[in-house]
Amino acid sequence: MIHLMLENNFWIYLTNNLIFNSKGDAHFVICKGFNSMSENGTIVLYITSGFYKEWKRYQNISNKYIRSLEDKLSNLNEIIGIEYLIGKTEALEKVKVEYQNAMRNIIERNKEQLRDVESLLSKCIPIPISDNVKEIVISLAVDKKPPFHNSKSNVNDALNLFSFDEYVKTTDTCSNNEFIFVSKSHSDYCISGNISEIHPDIRANITDKISLKSEDKISEILELSIESTREFKDDWNKLDSELDNNVLFRMFNV
Repeated sequence: MIHLMLENNFWIYLTNNLIFNSKGDAHFVICKGFNSMSENGTIVLYITSGFYKEWKRYQNISNKYIRSLEDKLSNLNEIIGIEYLIGKTEALEKVKVEYQNAMRNIIERNKEQLRDVESLLSKCIPIPISDNVKEIVISLAVDKKPPFHNSKSNVNDALNLFSFDEYVKTTDTCSNNEFIFVSKSHSDYCISGNISEIHPDIRANITDKISLKSEDKISEILELSIESTREFKDDWNKLDSELDNNVLFRMFNV
């Protein structure tokens, strides 16, 4: 069995919106795949106990986006403006129908994705963040040791990793179980030049049962197609950039 703790941005990626053709369908495929594998016991997903509250913040962003699409669908201002200028035509009526159908499809897919992500979160095992874990993370941050040596704020994901470690250490496990922390931030958690070997300053605090893997592990577990893997990486990288620049929050005032 595979046990997975995922960095927080992964969940935000899953919740992120389909915006016409500017985003691929990989997040739909991944969410449905993880839901199915969680149900049949192939994988177990974990979140820290406070993460669901944080996720609701991003759910709110998606809901605001969906409402903006619903407003566009009900108003059709762009098409009405063209119709006012050139009058009703058969071609314009066809465009209107196609636009409405496409918009309804996007709205429904985004709503369904929110339901699917929430369903997946409900299947996750919540892990408390202990005072001991907080002390470890604070100590590493103060000393600017990995994962804080690159001047990047990794507090939430560090809490994820060390809470996951604490859970694994206190849980009876079978020898064929895999415990994996998935992160795109290889340079923060691994030794230089090796994305699969956890930095000694981090490894000193966690059991050797836990391995760190890149986002490629998700593609491997779900057996994603080459196209879905490419979309997954491209869209997650784009989202990381948006989060670094607070684009999502500024866009919807969240």
